[in-house]
Parts: sequence; structure tokens; C-alpha cells
Amino acid sequence: MAALGKREGRLYLLASYPIGTLSVIDHKPRSLTENQKKSLLALSNQITRLLEMKLQLEQLDVDAQRLQYKKTAIENLNEGIVLQDRNLNIIDFNSAALEVLGLEPKQLAGQTSIDPKGRAIKEDGSPFPAREHPVSLALASGKKQKATVMGIYRPNEELRWIEINSSPIFPDDQSHTSFIVTSFSDETQKRMAKAEVDKNETYLKRVLDTIPGLIGHWNKDLINLNANEAYSKYFGKTPDEIKGQSLLSVLGEDLFKVNYPYVEKTLQGQPQIFEISKVRPNGNIRYTLVNYLPEFENNDVVGFFVITTDISEVKRLEIERQDLTAKMIESAKLSSLGEMAGGIAHEINTPLAIITTKASMLMEKYSQGTATAEDALKQIEKIKVTAERISKIVKGLRLFSRNSENDPLENFTVSSVLDATLDLCNERIKNFKIELRKNIISDFLISGKFTEISQVIMNLMSNSIDAIHTENDKWIKIETSLDDHLCQISITDSGLGIPNDVIEKMMNPFFTTKEIGKGTGLGLSISNGIIKSHGGILKYDTKSKHTCFTIQLPAAKMNVRSFNL
Repeated sequence: MAALGKREGRLYLLASYPIGTLSVIDHKPRSLTENQKKSLLALSNQITRLLEMKLQLEQLDVDAQRLQYKKTAIENLNEGIVLQDRNLNIIDFNSAALEVLGLEPKQLAGQTSIDPKGRAIKEDGSPFPAREHPVSLALASGKKQKATVMGIYRPNEELRWIEINSSPIFPDDQSHTSFIVTSFSDETQKRMAKAEVDKNETYLKRVLDTIPGLIGHWNKDLINLNANEAYSKYFGKTPDEIKGQSLLSVLGEDLFKVNYPYVEKTLQGQPQIFEISKVRPNGNIRYTLVNYLPEFENNDVVGFFVITTDISEVKRLEIERQDLTAKMIESAKLSSLGEMAGGIAHEINTPLAIITTKASMLMEKYSQGTATAEDALKQIEKIKVTAERISKIVKGLRLFSRNSENDPLENFTVSSVLDATLDLCNERIKNFKIELRKNIISDFLISGKFTEISQVIMNLMSNSIDAIHTENDKWIKIETSLDDHLCQISITDSGLGIPNDVIEKMMNPFFTTKEIGKGTGLGLSISNGIIKSHGGILKYDTKSKHTCFTIQLPAAKMNVRSFNL
């Protein structure tokens, strides 16, 4: 606010703006004496001083209000504020300072920040020297001291960590520091939280580094954010050397080209999983399973994780498992064949005996000269039919007994696989005087391995024969049907079902209810595996009154004709 001045009886602001006039009025004109002029001038001076005092009082009120605002603001700060003089004595402070330091007003007033009784330590745990205190440095240098971290012990021996800022104050008429204002905030909780985060990060890194699989973290710009030990070792680098590098520089151009199509889809939010095989210098093939997992933030892809697992050992075990499965299938097949061997031998020996007899009779007639061309033709025709019967049995036997491990999938009719299998079972069925009933839908196809499907049917037939051959009512019924592109083969026998406790276990490997030496316990287990590998289902029909197993297989062709035998 501008000060007041006076000139020729008028009051002026120092900026020369008149603010009023001092007037003296009488009832007649007079000439003023020198004393009167001096009196008027003195009166003018008094009025000017009064007006100046009024303006100063108004300014004081404004300044007092501003000071009150500042004091209120300082009192409401979460940071502690301390004002010190040149001797570092504390002359003022706010309530937050008391709260942070854990002191009462009388314990803080008049004290100094470098009082030896107030123990302070550095971040490494060593004592904090008074000369390095930010207050001391601000006083000595006349410069602000920022973000100094210090540990202090409260009277109750509780350690608190504070961050300190100290600033020197220079009065307008002085060139040296008169006061120092210091602010400090309690960083204990923040440090504890950071320590917990660091601890968790260390623990997580330790866990990730112990995982044998390769784990990498990349942002959407294909820059590495983190990698575990296995990942870095695979590429011959340390995690710090990989961090911040591009995917191209880490993988190399060739491997980058292989991976990039998967990266693109991952950045579109689509997880990717794929296998990569690599031939090593020693000729061994290493297989890896790679997972690309998108990282989302607010529904946006911001990066991705790469998890790569060496599955070479799994592949090796899978190959061994397949080999073992193939051997078990062959073993079970030969076991089934062994059970039918007696019947098959009889099935071959009988027509062989017929051929031998017919040939002997024909030779005898020729030796006696009684043979005619017509008799010879009839006998030869019978020998031909009988030989064809043997050929059919041998063909079925050879087909069934061969190793089908490497057989390709092929389309064949249900009736063809049933006929070929029943040719190997017929004699045993006849020997036990079992009635065979058939209701077969002909001329539709299934896709698979002929020999393996035949083995399943053979096993089910063998189980039925074993179960009912001592019963009075003995029959086996074979039915086929087609429903919703699924071919169903049902084999039902006159048995009255299977106990529940056996049903629960009968598909397990090596489980059998047969006498020792009469069963491996692999039949149903392997049959179940074979049908599953063909995309089908082998199940026991619990709703049937008799013992019934059904095979369901996807039909390869819809061309159905039904007939009863």
C-alpha cells in the first residue's frame, strides 16, 4: 500500500494522487499569521500520520491473517517442521514434529538437532555424525540439504526412519544465515513396505531361478524386463545382460523368425503353446515346449511371459511307454490267441483230414482203375473248397497275429472285422456248444487298425466263452447299430452280469477274476486303451439283464443295410 505525503495543504499518496484537502473556514476573509500557518501545517501532519497509522493497522491485520493461515497450514502438515536459530536451538515446531519424534513439547523446545542424547544412525547402522547432519550442513554452507535419510531412536527405543530437508533463511538486511527451517517425514512404514517388497522379490527370484524351465518377461515393444537363471544361461548371458535387450538380439535372427508369429498372436491376447525340436552337435534331439502368455493391464496387453520347458525326457518316456504299450498289446493278443489255439488247430485239422481222405480215396480208385472223370472232378472240387476254408482260417490267423504297431489307419466294414475274428473263435464256440446269435448291420465303415479292433472283439468273445461255458443256458449275441455317426458293437452273453466291486476294478491293468495261469488281467485294460486311441468308448452296460459290453467307434461312412443271421 502506498504511503501518504502533503503539499500546499493537500494530502497526497506518494504516487502523487490527492486524497483530500485541509480547509479552514471563517465568516470573513483574513490573512493568516505565521503562527496560524504553522498550526495548520501541524494539523495537516497529524492527520497524515493518523491516516498512515490506519493503513499500517490494516496491513498488520492482513499480515496477521496470513500468518494465521500459514500457522494453521503448518500445524496440519503430516511432515514435522522445526525452526532453529544460528546456535541450532529449536525455537518453534509443529505438532507433527512431536508425533514423528515421539516427544513432548517441553522435551523438544530449546533442544538442538545434534543433541548427543538423541541417537541417530545411518542406513548402514553406523552413528550419524553431528557434522553431517543436514542442519549443520545448511548452516555452514548456506545451501539447501535435501532428502537425507536418518534413523532415530524414540525415547521408548523404537527406531524410526525419517527423510530430512533443511533450508537456511536469510533476512533481507543480512547476508548470513539467521535461521534454519527443517522438515522431516516418517518413512518407516514406507521402508518396511519396500523391504517386504524387496524380500518378496528376492524370494520370487530365488524360486524362479530354481525352476529348471526358462522364464522370461517381455514388454509389448519386445524388450526384456526380467529373466531367470535358466533363461539367461541358455543364451550364455547373465540376467542383467539380457534385461533391457530386444527379443531379436537375445534369440538371434533364425530363432526370432520361428518365434515371431507366436509373439504376434500373444500380443493380440491369445496364449500360445508349441513344440520346438533341435538337433544337438552330438546328434541327440532336444524337444522344448514353449508357452507364450499375454500380460494384461486394464484389459490391454502390455507384454508377455515366456515359459520354456525341456521335454526331451518326457518325449523319451512317452516313446518307451508307447513301446511298452505295443508289447503289452502283442502279449495280450498272443494270450487271446493261445486261448483259441486248440479250437483253431481243430478248425484246421478237420479240413486237412477231409483233404487227406478225399485225396487217398481218389488215388485208390485210380490205382484200381475204377475212377471216372466225373468222380475225380467231384473229389477235387471238395478238396478245393476245404483248402479254401483252411486258407481263410490261416489268413485270419496271420492277420491277427502280426505286429500292428506301425499299421496305418484304414477304413473297413464292421462285418469284415467281425467275420475275421469269429473265424478264429468258431471252433471253440462249437466245442462248448454255445449258441451264437448275430444281428449285424453290413456295409458301413469305421476307421482304424483292423488287427487292433479284431483283438478287442477277440478278448470280449474269449471272456464270454470263459464265463458261460459251464452254464446250462449258453449263448452269445453280437449286435451292431448306427446312431448319430457312432457305430456300436454289442457283445452280450447269457451270464447274469458282473458284481459291482468287480465293475469298479475290471478296467485296471492286471486285475482278473480268472484262476492263476488262465488270465493276465491285461485284456480289458488294453482293449479299453485301444478303443480310446481310436476315439471311441468301451463300456459295460449296467442296464442290461445279462453281461453286455459295447464298443462305440466313429463311423467313417454312412451306408447302412441291415440283415439278420
